[in-house]
Amino acid sequence: MSEIKIGLQMYTVRDECAQDFPGTLRKVAEIGYKYVELAGTYGLSPEALKDVLDDCGLAAISTHEGLDPLRDDMLAVLARCKTLGIEYIVCPYAQGTNGSDPAVWDGLAKDFNAIGKSCSDAGFTFGYHNHAHEYVMVNGMYGLDYLMEKTDPNLVKMEVDAGWTWFAGVDPAEYIRKHGSRVALIHAKDHDAANKDLNRPVGDGALNWKAIFDACHEVGTKVAIVEEDRTIAPALESVARSFANLKAMGLA
Repeated sequence: MSEIKIGLQMYTVRDECAQDFPGTLRKVAEIGYKYVELAGTYGLSPEALKDVLDDCGLAAISTHEGLDPLRDDMLAVLARCKTLGIEYIVCPYAQGTNGSDPAVWDGLAKDFNAIGKSCSDAGFTFGYHNHAHEYVMVNGMYGLDYLMEKTDPNLVKMEVDAGWTWFAGVDPAEYIRKHGSRVALIHAKDHDAANKDLNRPVGDGALNWKAIFDACHEVGTKVAIVEEDRTIAPALESVARSFANLKAMGLA
């Protein structure tokens, strides 16, 4: 059974980060997380942030980088990621992915192949993170499937957001199996059963995590990133509960 590294997407605690980013990283480490996925540096230089991460015993295993800098300022992105020790560079969103125009998706695929090649040549793995809207139909298939079909599987991987996939009415475990080893990472995101617009700590909501992690183990997914967009409890309390639940599952 493959080991899955458990991390936290720092966007979940964005309000806390805006007030005190180093202090929030320390609190995340105190909860027990060993890995984080960055969503900005909150004004810290890569060198200063690396020092904070090292001091906390955290590794920035992945980062979300906007499509514009990935297209237009790649050398700076790669330099920053090298300093931080990043392994996975993930595009979290692309405009037009809520529509069914194949030309838009074709253009995005061309960009992703180029970005993925640059990342690969520099020693990084590039991937795309989905929301629910990428399950729009494009030429008779999900847009996300169309995008994967049009991109090189060696250059463009997937960070399947299990919560948004479930939100879209798609079984996350089966979707992970569908794309197999291309699913390098997942977002572990749970949703309230009664109000699916709200997130619950992982394991407290509507998703079947045993099935999801069974699928991850089967296909060799390396990383699971806890993310909660709209928490019911205070964010740090919620991610602590997520970590405790994952630990009880034998994963953290």
